[in-house]
Amino acid sequence: MSSQVIAVVTAVVLPLLLTELGDWCPWLAKRLVQWTARRLGDAAVAERYSEEWLAELEEVPGKLSRLIVATGKFLALPKSRWVLRAQRRAADGQLSFGDLLPTGRPSYWDRLEASGTMVGRVGQSEVCYRLTDAVLDADARSRNRLHMLVGPAGCGKTVALQWIDAALRQQGKEVHYLHAAWSPTAFQLDRRSRKRLVKASAEVGLLMVDEADVATIHALESLRLRCPVLIVGRTHPTRQPVNAGVVMDLSPLPGGILGGLH
Repeated sequence: MSSQVIAVVTAVVLPLLLTELGDWCPWLAKRLVQWTARRLGDAAVAERYSEEWLAELEEVPGKLSRLIVATGKFLALPKSRWVLRAQRRAADGQLSFGDLLPTGRPSYWDRLEASGTMVGRVGQSEVCYRLTDAVLDADARSRNRLHMLVGPAGCGKTVALQWIDAALRQQGKEVHYLHAAWSPTAFQLDRRSRKRLVKASAEVGLLMVDEADVATIHALESLRLRCPVLIVGRTHPTRQPVNAGVVMDLSPLPGGILGGLH
């Protein structure tokens, strides 16, 4: 009797089970690689690897073989995540400050320099010298200061920025310029991007942020970049940042004299 049952199982039941399992294998393999890809990291990475692995499964002959390949992807998940993290860390170290932030240098500054336009108003040269000295301060505690240059339109802020830029470049410093009004979301960064930006800022001599509004100033205050920052605006902020440095005012005073240190 037992031999007959074994014969029936071997001849009928087992082939049926293998047939059913074979029909389910491609579906299971597809779901398994998609689940594994979602555990690799961010959405972009998951989508890329999911597409690659699904295409790879389509090229595997046999239904059961696809499930075996998908299981291999699943078992290799810890190693794959480690490799991707190592690649991201290496990529973070290769990105420059300019790659992470849309900075540049206004082209018309070169024309100002070529034409010999320099500071010339009463007190304007003192403002430039004080800000330049503050930026060049070698004290590590002064590296992340938020210096400020304020004054109404037409008071000479742009010329002062151009002069400071030229002076720092002569000292071999890397200067970056950002017009906040043209890049309102420049500092709306996720946690990973913030860390990358702070790390890259260590090699920067100065970041100039023109037309900075209250939100931009607060963002810079919380970022704590590893480089000096020169915030340029028309009025003083209602609250001074905790890490504020030198604050210079180019607003005209009675008698045509420019303002100074605040």
